[in-house]
Amino acid sequence: MSENKPRDVESRNRIIDYDGRNMLVSASAGTGKTTIMISRILSLIKKGLDVENLVVVTFTNLAAAEMKRRLSEKLSEESGSRIVRQLEKLDNAAICTLHSFCGDLLRNYFYVADVDPSFAILDAKGASALQSEVLDDLTGEYFAADDEGFRRLYRIFAERRNEENFRKVITKLYEFSRCLPDFGEWYGRVRQYLVNYSDDNPMVRELVRYAAEQAEPVAETCREAADQLEACGMSDCAHDCRRFADEISRNGSAEQYFNSLMKADLKLPAKNTLVVRKCANPELAVETLDKLRVVLGEWKKSNKFGFLAGRSLSEAWRDNEASLQLTDKLAEVITRFDQKYFEAKKQRGAVDFNDLEHLALKVLRDPAASADVHKRYEAVFVDEYQDTNPVQEEIISLLARGAKLFMVGDVKQSIYHFRGCDPTIFADKYSFYKQSGEGAVEELSVNFRTDNDILHFVNDVFSLLMTQRFGNVDYLNTSCIESEVNKSFTPSVKITLVQAPTKEKQTPHGLYQIKQAEESVDVTQGEIIAEEIKRCVGKKYRVNGEVKTIGYGDVAVLVRGLKGTKRSEIYRALVRHNIPVTGGANVNSLSSKEVRDVVNLLRVLDNPYNDVYVAGACLSPFGGFTHDEMSEIKLRTAAHKLPFYTRMQKCVAGKNDELAKKTEKFLDFCDEMRFLSYSATVDEVILAVMQRTNYHLYVQSYPNGAARIRNLYAFLDGLKGMPYAQSVERFLTFVEESEGTEEAGAIADTDAVRIMTMHASKGLEFPVVFLAQLESEFKIDSAPQKSSSELGLAMKAYDFEKMLKKTTPAYVACELINNRRQQEEEMRLLYVAMTRAKYMLHMVAAAGKDLRGKKGSEARSHADWLLYAVTQKYGLNAHFITVRDALSPDEVAQSRLLCSQTASEEEVLNDVNYRYPFREQTDMPMKLVSSALDRDYLDTDSPWESVALSDEKTLLGTAYHKVLQYADYGGDQAHVRGIIDFLVAQQKITSETAAQLDVQKIFDVLHNPDLAKLMSNGKVYREISFMLKAPYDEVAKQRAYTDEVMLQGVIDLLIVSQNRATVVDFKYTSHRSGIEQRYRAQMASYRLAVSRIQKIPEVFSYVFSIEDNELLPVE
Repeated sequence: MSENKPRDVESRNRIIDYDGRNMLVSASAGTGKTTIMISRILSLIKKGLDVENLVVVTFTNLAAAEMKRRLSEKLSEESGSRIVRQLEKLDNAAICTLHSFCGDLLRNYFYVADVDPSFAILDAKGASALQSEVLDDLTGEYFAADDEGFRRLYRIFAERRNEENFRKVITKLYEFSRCLPDFGEWYGRVRQYLVNYSDDNPMVRELVRYAAEQAEPVAETCREAADQLEACGMSDCAHDCRRFADEISRNGSAEQYFNSLMKADLKLPAKNTLVVRKCANPELAVETLDKLRVVLGEWKKSNKFGFLAGRSLSEAWRDNEASLQLTDKLAEVITRFDQKYFEAKKQRGAVDFNDLEHLALKVLRDPAASADVHKRYEAVFVDEYQDTNPVQEEIISLLARGAKLFMVGDVKQSIYHFRGCDPTIFADKYSFYKQSGEGAVEELSVNFRTDNDILHFVNDVFSLLMTQRFGNVDYLNTSCIESEVNKSFTPSVKITLVQAPTKEKQTPHGLYQIKQAEESVDVTQGEIIAEEIKRCVGKKYRVNGEVKTIGYGDVAVLVRGLKGTKRSEIYRALVRHNIPVTGGANVNSLSSKEVRDVVNLLRVLDNPYNDVYVAGACLSPFGGFTHDEMSEIKLRTAAHKLPFYTRMQKCVAGKNDELAKKTEKFLDFCDEMRFLSYSATVDEVILAVMQRTNYHLYVQSYPNGAARIRNLYAFLDGLKGMPYAQSVERFLTFVEESEGTEEAGAIADTDAVRIMTMHASKGLEFPVVFLAQLESEFKIDSAPQKSSSELGLAMKAYDFEKMLKKTTPAYVACELINNRRQQEEEMRLLYVAMTRAKYMLHMVAAAGKDLRGKKGSEARSHADWLLYAVTQKYGLNAHFITVRDALSPDEVAQSRLLCSQTASEEEVLNDVNYRYPFREQTDMPMKLVSSALDRDYLDTDSPWESVALSDEKTLLGTAYHKVLQYADYGGDQAHVRGIIDFLVAQQKITSETAAQLDVQKIFDVLHNPDLAKLMSNGKVYREISFMLKAPYDEVAKQRAYTDEVMLQGVIDLLIVSQNRATVVDFKYTSHRSGIEQRYRAQMASYRLAVSRIQKIPEVFSYVFSIEDNELLPVE
């Protein structure tokens, strides 16, 4: 933060000192909203507020813990006995998530909410399992009753008899209903929209809005064309264009406007007609008419009003009535499912997260309970207010009656609409306060974390994209961010566009395949990111006078989602380049069995009434139960419908057989560990579990046990000292919130590049950020039903006798508003991703030939918006924009020389652990390492065995290899020294070893004419790792076994041309005369690997003696 006062200091002072009742603060990214909230809380405490009379609602448990910590620090800086008392009370203050607050409220007023006071909270998996069970029962009841309406719904949703589709529709709509304060009241209100046609109907307004929005640019183009045609002397055609523009422009009622739209027609003369050829400027006329035809064609393609079918809008509205029976039945099913699910939870003494909110609402609506609550709380603070849903908004409103209400957030960062959060709540309240004066509004726009150049770029982009009309924010006039950060790190912003190879750009052999082209684009993006990371890591830069160095842990790669092979290509590319990385596909440490079993046990300690986790713990090494034993436990307690953990307790009572003893031992173990978890950190609990059960011995017995042991201990080390691992409860909350993101996988390795989703990056910051695969298209919801909190439920109309379905106006209206809301959220997501960067932002995307991009609702990807803004503001020739071709298919193959990355983990592990069953061949190794072929595995009696390098010389040789890996060929001695200093700083070589390196020798290698000649004959790759299966007799020529083994190695230098390749291996040796004999097997393995993987017939090999500066052929 700057030492000087921030430029918005007056706004900050007004926020801190405000004495009114309600305040809403719009705080842009990086403006210190947490700091300002803590300052305001501290101000109120100084004025007499007691922390016990305070409610602070945060979005996550981690945010709540951080808020308490920082408030504690601020209170500790103050003096006075009263402040000391407040500090003592802080641990009991209501600073928590809304769910936690609601849970505490229910435990205090359980009699109002009608719940068990010791209720358990179902996690996502437990809730899903119970929902599935309830839905099965409900479906059976409907079919038993022969309910025709339900059968029709089932037939529609269970497409192609896929019952899973039906389940997804019902559960998704149920989740939607739980974001509303009262689903029944809501449906009763929005149902009228399906029936009553009027211009005030929100569905009608949405159809008119879309039609006018699409027609407006067309009308503008027509009027511009009319002026140009008029100048060409084509006055009749110009008149037709103006008439058409008037007809499609919004006017009159909705009915009149749609009638005008449907009747509007513009006939344009062909370019070879007499009226065009004889006009004053035929070239301009043809150009104008061509442009107009393109615009009209695109407009017609975007037409969503085929449902009119020649009818007026009011006539077409009757189609909604045909779908009314279906939507009524659907609402009924959702309501009944909610009732049955709630009863099932009540029987188990449990609630889910949605219940916490709805039952808290029930408490706050009770006059006596709410009066009691209002007596206690004098001030309510809400963080991340933009991510509030209607239920939460009502809870906040009821809670804050009579209290000071402070809300802070940034509507530009509202990215959880898919969870029911509604950014219009923030926007509407902001407008209401500003117009009515019933509350104060303030803006924070000075950013304390991000470089000024990045913020200028963000402002330039979103000033064009985010408007009141699209995004509900006038970014240009209200939301531009200012920076307090200046640093010397150039360039701050980079954009790389990758164009897929075309038929002309490819090597002539083979056929052009679209899939192959797409793959090459994905691989190229990964290679670009890897290369850029290697360039920036180790760079020094200055921030506000302080010198810093970029490390791997300072870099994040953000993508839209982590699923799919596209994302895996980035991970593979970083691994190929030996860049430490966490996140991405199948690299989450919590997904490994040895860690997953431990976390599962922790879940049982925290909540023993989740059958899914209890079953997992029983079947794990901690329980050691068999499926038959678990079935026996259930049979012994079949008379009762109980959680499995309770069944186990009952199974023990009064029994003394082996199963009872085994069960009792497991329960005692759980009780002992649970008691420990109340006071110990997570790593201490896990260590106790491992010592108590010898768990490490079980892990050692798994396939690839040594690697699994290392992973387990790395996971354990990563927990030590972490704030989320101070208790089991906090750790499990962290895991739950991080599930599906890279965060849970990154626990064990912080000094690594992180691949994560844009959603997971919210609230975080990184010195260097890459936004990758921005060309990925937005997903459009194609469900047979549409739900919108603003418009209601809608379905198509079905004629089951004629087997026909018809799109209804209501369906189109809901589809339009949902698509718009989704696109607006995608734009906000791009804003969140771009503002995570502190000092460098690099965006990478695939692009076609047309680089103009698209604006507003026309966009289909983040790249569309980015290209539109960049071309409008800077043009494609801007210095920070690079357009490059994707790798060719051959180059893709070359970049994948580390072929083990294309195999699954299971395949590689199976190969590494392979044991050949025949006795006479048991001396054959599982895996061969190329560098050891000539001595260790082949038992050679070579006289050159005695010249093996000493440990000291080995270290020195390794250091020479490292320098040659990073150094530029042709570089001077200063460059070599710089590389050595870099490697020492990165701890890749020791300073003692570095002092022994001969800079002149390295310089001589970099300028060796024979080596330079070789490198000029093709594309050069350095430090290429490989792993492949090969027949043993091909690797070890004197062996007769043909079984395949794994061959692994690293090629120092690989030069590839079209039909030949050359391998060069650097050796720190001067025994010239024995080089060929000593390294023959190793170099043969390199030739075999390149020939097999690259499918290149001619492969040559050389050893380069660093000591003698000589290139020696080895055949």
